[in-house]
Amino acid sequence: MFLAPGALDSAARAAGTEPRPVTFVSNRGGVESGEDLTDRVTADIRRALGPLAGQTAVETPKHTVLRDARQAGDSLGALFLMIGSFSIIAGALLLVNIFVMLGEERKSQMGMVRAVGMKRSRLVASFTLEGATYALLSALPGVAIGVAVGWGVSVVAAKIFAGWAVGGSSIRIAFAVTPTSILNGLAMGLLIAFAAILATSVRISRFNIIAAIRDLPTTPGREPRRRLLVVSTVLAVLCALAAVPPWRAAGPT
Repeated sequence: MFLAPGALDSAARAAGTEPRPVTFVSNRGGVESGEDLTDRVTADIRRALGPLAGQTAVETPKHTVLRDARQAGDSLGALFLMIGSFSIIAGALLLVNIFVMLGEERKSQMGMVRAVGMKRSRLVASFTLEGATYALLSALPGVAIGVAVGWGVSVVAAKIFAGWAVGGSSIRIAFAVTPTSILNGLAMGLLIAFAAILATSVRISRFNIIAAIRDLPTTPGREPRRRLLVVSTVLAVLCALAAVPPWRAAGPT
């Protein structure tokens, strides 16, 4: 539709409002990469306006939308990480349980090899090497199962968030997997498994040689209990301190 100059101004005043001229500025770059120049372009616009800068509002809608989307993505990522952490803890505890059972079954054997002169460090190394072999053999099946579980979680989460909308906008969750994410998950899984196996190997290598050869039940002394209490207290304090920054960043609820 073509109108004569001033027609829209007259219509705006007739409706009881003042006309508001709007100038759109598109930054150099792609749909998302152009957002990196927002601060620089905003400063240039204010500098070019000079004395009129105080009477003009410079809005950055794309920057605001992308910032809100990034915050929503970080929140969802933290939520899924919290859900996934239960699986990580369960897997680590399962590894600990398996190696404790292996240690109990091989108690007499370990006592004999220690009695003939095998050092405790060598025993820890042998258990750690065995556990690392198990972890490497289960890496590929673990990756496949992890991708399948991630796909299932994304499908269920997409159905949950599909009916949730604020201000007419909703969150759409799509499943995506990249070689980088697979390598990161594989490396993190191997690292957690290796740490759990190493800690368990160090723990089960502490035994009385004579009691192990005779397969007698172990009776924990006073010193291990005191040490366990100290370590548990230190870990609890560290976890509490680690929770302070996220709690402050979350703000009042």
